[in-house]
Amino acid sequence: MKSTPYSRREFIRLASLSLAGVGLAACTGRAATPMATTAASGVATAPPATATAESVAQAVILKIMHNWSEADPSGIPFTNILSQFQSTHDNITLEQEVFDVEDIPTKVETAFISGQEPDIIFQNLMSNSREWNDIGLTVPASPILSDLGLQSAFLDSAISEYTINDTLVAIPLQGFVWPLWYNTEILDKAGVGVPTTIDELINFADKVRGAGFNPWVVGGADTWAYIAFGLVVSSMLEWKTTERLFSQGGFRDEPAAVEGVELFVRLRDAGLFADDTPGLDNAGMVQTFVNGKSALAHLGSWSIPEVSPELGEKVTLAGFPLPGGSPLQKPLSFGSFIGKAVWVTRNGAEKMAAVEEFVRYFYDGQNIAQLVEEAALVPPLRNVPLEGRELHPVYTKQLALLNDVTLTPPIGSVVPGSVRPIVLNNVGPLAFVPGTSAEEILDALDNAYATAS
Repeated sequence: MKSTPYSRREFIRLASLSLAGVGLAACTGRAATPMATTAASGVATAPPATATAESVAQAVILKIMHNWSEADPSGIPFTNILSQFQSTHDNITLEQEVFDVEDIPTKVETAFISGQEPDIIFQNLMSNSREWNDIGLTVPASPILSDLGLQSAFLDSAISEYTINDTLVAIPLQGFVWPLWYNTEILDKAGVGVPTTIDELINFADKVRGAGFNPWVVGGADTWAYIAFGLVVSSMLEWKTTERLFSQGGFRDEPAAVEGVELFVRLRDAGLFADDTPGLDNAGMVQTFVNGKSALAHLGSWSIPEVSPELGEKVTLAGFPLPGGSPLQKPLSFGSFIGKAVWVTRNGAEKMAAVEEFVRYFYDGQNIAQLVEEAALVPPLRNVPLEGRELHPVYTKQLALLNDVTLTPPIGSVVPGSVRPIVLNNVGPLAFVPGTSAEEILDALDNAYATAS
């Protein structure tokens, strides 16, 4: 009999149903630990809503998985909110598992197969998570918002990004803007302004190097390499073409994509990228910029807490300058609400009263305002009480930037899960190796998609 090939989605769904039927349990990674119950100062208690703490009649444990450790700038306010919730809800105990954001899909899907997935997942909207509702790992979010009376509290654009096949798959939480950051103090020393054309970008690199600084620093040894590479290539494409290519491959067959790769090689060979880019990871990239050793970095909203307000005053934000022949009307920047959402799983649905109380509390305006102030979160809510809050200068600059750029989702959001490890860990870093030709990069790109298909 001819075997039937299953997609990743089909395999996970079928395996979870089979193993759930025989009650098979499996280890899901690091053991969860109860949350500390120390109350955080300055976090307002949310007002009563449809679901209340009193409606949770029996003691419930909510298992939460996320990537916001206390070492992360966003982890401190996040932990404060969870701690305050814990201290005011005796019947609900929070247990956390913290993993790298790239590892969460595998952890969750492995746990799901054995019926041990967490109740709530804080995760971005990427190729894997897009399928979680379809395979039954998570449940639609619209009924939760309806129960809590929060349907109209969210921006339409945020809801739209998490609506797949007419289903709201998760509750939006973290938006972001991901432009180019220029250190104007270095630009002044180099006698050059913020580039608005490709020729000016090359001249910028020459002048900055002549002044003794690095031009554009990139984490060329990890996933950030592919993101920066993709930004350059995408400047030659309409979003619908970018989405198709980075989700399906076929770069060599798209003339504009070939031009984009050739543009990247031209910029790399012109010395635009810092010399140590191939050996840097994300942390090294950020520190190079923060320490004033590089004039330019491609950083997102999440990096704002790592930048002092003093440096923030010297930062100018801009989109990537458009090359000749680009179909775009304004310089390109990534931006979206797919940075993070609250996903309620099949197991969480069995504890819906507790889950809804947690969601009601977490999305209280004062809690979201704390994340805005301390973690530079771009909120999905229509109204956030920011009066009296001190906003980082770069945060206000990124909001002012929105009218001056073409904003598209980041390319990583459409790269299939089977392809991600190859393009993020291999193709991206390869592109930054001096001497690698456009032909070699195109071959590596299309081979990655062909191999994983």
